[in-house]
Amino acid sequence: MNKQPDTNGINKQIEILEQAIKICNDYSEDKYNLYKGRAPYKGNEEGRADNYVEGQSAGAEYCVSILEELLERFIKGDYCE
Repeated sequence: MNKQPDTNGINKQIEILEQAIKICNDYSEDKYNLYKGRAPYKGNEEGRADNYVEGQSAGAEYCVSILEELLERFIKGDYCE
């Protein structure tokens, strides 16, 4: 029996991955802006030039790359059931 993939379920998972990528990317950019003292920050906030904050940005950026890879797999149909 050849089971067809659940297209609606896959599309929902793709949508969720796209939302997660956006959230992680926004978080990464915000933490990097805080680290660098860029707008919307003034440069005197706690976290400015803090290695921990820079690490938060880098970690979120790494998550974005992993999620993008997973999204690409789903779009190509190369996913686990």
